Amino acid sequence: MKKLVFLLATTLLIAQGGWSKPAPATLKDGTPLVLTTKEKMVSGEIPEGTKIKYRVERDVLDAQGRILVASGSTAYGKVIKSEGSGFFGRAGALNISVDNVDAADGSLVPLRAVRDETGDDQETGVIVGGVLLSVFFVFMEGDDVTIDQGTLITAFVDRDSPVAKPGAPKISAAELKQPRSLTITSPTADARVQKEDKMVVQTTLTPDDPDAIARLYLDGKLLRTQRGGVSRIEWDPRPYEKLTQEGNHTLEAEVTGSKGILVRSAPVRFFLKD
Repeated sequence: MKKLVFLLATTLLIAQGGWSKPAPATLKDGTPLVLTTKEKMVSGEIPEGTKIKYRVERDVLDAQGRILVASGSTAYGKVIKSEGSGFFGRAGALNISVDNVDAADGSLVPLRAVRDETGDDQETGVIVGGVLLSVFFVFMEGDDVTIDQGTLITAFVDRDSPVAKPGAPKISAAELKQPRSLTITSPTADARVQKEDKMVVQTTLTPDDPDAIARLYLDGKLLRTQRGGVSRIEWDPRPYEKLTQEGNHTLEAEVTGSKGILVRSAPVRFFLKD
């Protein structure tokens, strides 16, 4: 009799919507994830083929604030190329991939290293390959390449990926609806900017979030990922010869807040002078 009562009660709850499965969600193609390396890697010392684990630093949320990828989860990659420095100033080379990440429902979500899957190479301290989209090409002249433990890396969801059972929201509906804005205040629209050894982009984030992580994009290419101090983002244009030719360019800023909320700026178009 007790078993029959339980079954009847369960049926009634389901019929009334008292017990319902969480609605599935989708991780959208191009969604950024903030990762950190879990170990130190040195070119020529870490063998090619070595599997790499990264730590997810920020929750990834859907529009309802549900967790699609939880902070502390693991992302996976491997060492593609590892060569030590050699004679005549030959630099070391260390190419690593970021392949997938554990979602909140236990599924593996594919990742890539560039926001736009048609993106070209970026020549930076960390070079992102445009052909092998899941590979970070790291190159520093005349020395071995070192990636320290805890290095910030941004990866991007490689295609729309279902998450059958999102995690419960960690933030209230009221907080989720709080107005947020990110504005690039310098350079201003249509400004003429002189290329220098160090360039500074100034932004305003409302409300302020001292532990936010900012990303800066030039013409859609990721220039820099920076933790905290998002009002001032410094970058060196010299390694970006393909991106920083004289002419019109577009800057965008993007912030992942301390609770995982994503905020993007409007693009700012400016003219860069040699």
